[in-house]
Order: sequence, then C-alpha cells, then structure tokens
Amino acid sequence: MTRAHRETTPSGALVLDVHDRPGPPPLRFEAADGGRLLLRQGGRPVLLGRVDGPNEGVFLYRLPGYRSPLPPVRADPTRSGANVPHQYARWLEESPHGPLHDARRLLGLRRVFPPYVDRRESCRSVLSRRRTRPG
Repeated sequence: MTRAHRETTPSGALVLDVHDRPGPPPLRFEAADGGRLLLRQGGRPVLLGRVDGPNEGVFLYRLPGYRSPLPPVRADPTRSGANVPHQYARWLEESPHGPLHDARRLLGLRRVFPPYVDRRESCRSVLSRRRTRPG
C-alpha cells in the first residue's frame, strides 16, 4: 500500500494527503432516510444507528465482526510528548480495514473540547446502552 504524503503544520498537527486508494474505503458510514446510519467494514454492516430528533442523541446497535483499524489507545504516549499524529497516521495507513481513501486530512491533538461535548459520558458507556432493534 502506498504511503500518504505528510506535512506538519506550525501548530504541530499533521496533514495526511492520501492518494491511490480509489473507491469507497473499507470502513465507512452510510446514511439513509429517517436519520438511519450504517457503518460498514469491508462491505459488512458492523454498526447500525438512528438519530432521534434534533439534539436528542443517536441510538446505536453494534453487530459482531468489527475490527478496529487502530490498536488499543493508551494515554502514556500523549503525556510523554511522543508524536501522536504521526503514529496514528502510520496505523491508519497500515490497516487493511480502515477509513482512508483519496483525500486530505488534518490529524492533531485536541486538548480542549468545545462546550457541546459532554465529557462525563464516554463512547464505551453509550455503546453499552444498546437496543435490541435500531429502527
């Protein structure tokens, strides 16, 4: 697989310019009528979702078979000052079932979240509240 072109910005973020990956990526979201969402990985549905009204949330149902394009993330590298954006770029480039396709991306560390992000709830707790049917 061809490596993407990388440029570092003055703020320390990384611009990842991906070429030679035509077509839809192996890991991608698709949207349907009625606020329904589908996450596919390699053509296989792995996550179903439904958006409930404005500002009411997203209900998710995880199906078996999902493989993360990233290894388990640890806080140590971020605290140590390691070049985290470059490491994430490498993991994404090497993953055969990741989200990369021909496009430019900006990867960087986020130390402050916008006010609309609820930091009290983690993604794990949201995913653990699965419903039996998404729609």
